[in-house]
Amino acid sequence: MCGVFGIVKKGEDEISDYEMSAMHKAQIHRGPDHFGYFNNKGVFLGNNRLSIIDLENGNQPFYSDDKKIAVLQNGEIFNYVELQSELKGLGVNFQTDSDTEVILRLFEKFGISMLEKLNGMFSITIFDKKNNKLYLIRDRFGQKPLFYFEDNNKFIYSSEIKSILELGVSTSVNEKALVSFLKYNFVAGKETIFKSIYNVDPGNYIELNLKDNTYREVKWWNAETEVEKISSLLTKDNRIELIRDTIIDSIRIRMRSDVEYSAFLSGGIDSSIIVSQMNKITTNKFNTFTIGFGNSKFDESKIANEVAMQMNVNHRCENFNDNILDYWSEVLKFTEQPHGDVSFIPMYLLSKFASEKDRVVLTGDGADELFGGYNKYFEIRDDSDLETQFIESSTLFSDTEIKMLLGGQISSSVNVIRELIQNDSLLSNSVLEGNQNKSMYLDTIFLLPYNNLIKPDRMGMAHSIELRSPFMDYRNVALAFALKAEDKIANNTSKYIIRQAFKEDIPESVFRRDKQKFIVPLNENKVNIERFYKIIINSDLDQLGITNEKFIENLYLNHTSGKINHYRELRALAALSLWYNIYSKYF
Repeated sequence: MCGVFGIVKKGEDEISDYEMSAMHKAQIHRGPDHFGYFNNKGVFLGNNRLSIIDLENGNQPFYSDDKKIAVLQNGEIFNYVELQSELKGLGVNFQTDSDTEVILRLFEKFGISMLEKLNGMFSITIFDKKNNKLYLIRDRFGQKPLFYFEDNNKFIYSSEIKSILELGVSTSVNEKALVSFLKYNFVAGKETIFKSIYNVDPGNYIELNLKDNTYREVKWWNAETEVEKISSLLTKDNRIELIRDTIIDSIRIRMRSDVEYSAFLSGGIDSSIIVSQMNKITTNKFNTFTIGFGNSKFDESKIANEVAMQMNVNHRCENFNDNILDYWSEVLKFTEQPHGDVSFIPMYLLSKFASEKDRVVLTGDGADELFGGYNKYFEIRDDSDLETQFIESSTLFSDTEIKMLLGGQISSSVNVIRELIQNDSLLSNSVLEGNQNKSMYLDTIFLLPYNNLIKPDRMGMAHSIELRSPFMDYRNVALAFALKAEDKIANNTSKYIIRQAFKEDIPESVFRRDKQKFIVPLNENKVNIERFYKIIINSDLDQLGITNEKFIENLYLNHTSGKINHYRELRALAALSLWYNIYSKYF
């Protein structure tokens, strides 16, 4: 795991030491072990390295023998061993055992089409000097971030927005992204909250032509193709075996590391599957981590301890008795964009705890979206419109309420969900059957990249550790959506098929246990609501155009009187207030 960043000056102006240093220091937490860079004729490419694979020889950039190609990456290629073997069979020589060198040699051999061979989480930079092109590549599901900014003088990219902001680029609050936050509880879509700074979309790459400084964004991965391929192999008789074998292999290749690895263990089905299979793959005893809150409604540490004892791992539990909202501002500094989801806080604390022992941690992220882990999927019906149902389950403030918050002044219309439904080819393909399955897929391309996968990346990187999610292996994703919904939510049971696939490996108590969301110990009580409201009324939300103080006061009064539960709305506005306190200096 690392951070990548760079600048391309139009007209080949020199990049200063200050610019290079500013970008490097802004995200040094992503890779404190080594700062490597390429700088020549207006092109600067940088990397902050967190050493995981080939500790001695893995510093970046990696160069082709003729120095015409340079490669830097953030992330891991988990199937690098198999790819290296394949290339050696074709006569390719290697100087290291680094997965980044594998990317380099693949590009030399196959060009940009090599991307389809990669199984991993990554944002990759490839400088092709011979063809005067720079490629900025993002993994299939957006597990690793990649942002960019362009003006008349330069093109800038980075794993984190802070590295771009520290260069003093001209930006302001993006009203469209602000509306997106108010609507969804997070900023969704290509645009970020910082005007003129954008995401490279998941499964896409940018090709920057250095001759004329033009660029295009290209979709390199198509879920529809993968799901169709798996569907042709899937039968009623082999589906459980195929699911089991693929998940096990996903775990196996994510245990590849030249440093110690471990796992988060909550006592839920997802983490228990991962830990049980890690135990079978290795004879080495590894660490597992959980945190406790001393509140029986939210605390999972007791059952996690029971599972750990049965699996005979080195289990470590940290109990937090502080008010964890005290960490909220620190967490929002690392998320960079506003998020109303406070489950980022326990992930931040758990990552901090794990970082004291290990650098690589396996997590259960993605299983809920792929295999039907949320209760809302049981309520989705085929006789009702998909868009209407999904928007209803995903909306925080309605369009009318957003207009009221903004004092009736709103020039941006946002409907990211509608755009996804209209533009994603898999959603219109008959291979993806039923609105329940389509809702799970929508969460995979909406909720995961813009909220749930941001959590393990930013919270892990805040403490310089790499969180790996086996369920997000693209083979598991393809399998999940080749299945029917009734395979995943059957007999009134969530994640039914993976429970069946691993029922012999996990404790009975876990097998039959309902999902416990990874949430913070915050009751919807007066103390927390008072704290949210105090943050809001003492903030500068008016600077964001949120000027309807009466509307906010009514949210508070209606909640405290017991008329309407506005806990999530007040929490989101408090999160936005804290975020603006941190980042207003850049506007």
